[in-house]
Amino acid sequence: MAIPRPEKESVVGAMKRLRKTYPMIDPDRLLDEASGLMSAHLLGGRPAADVIDDLEALFERHFRELAGR
Repeated sequence: MAIPRPEKESVVGAMKRLRKTYPMIDPDRLLDEASGLMSAHLLGGRPAADVIDDLEALFERHFRELAGR
């Protein structure tokens, strides 16, 4: 079951939430893309909400691949 996104959420908090929502996804498969997104926020100043949107899309895409959809 998906854990709802809080109104105010950090990028790290989003990663924790998404890992709980999608425990079936091997975190190693997400590592490169997820760390790139987190770096864009922490080092590049990209807004957290935008990075979280992309993280949600990343997890969803990997879930669909895993489910064969």
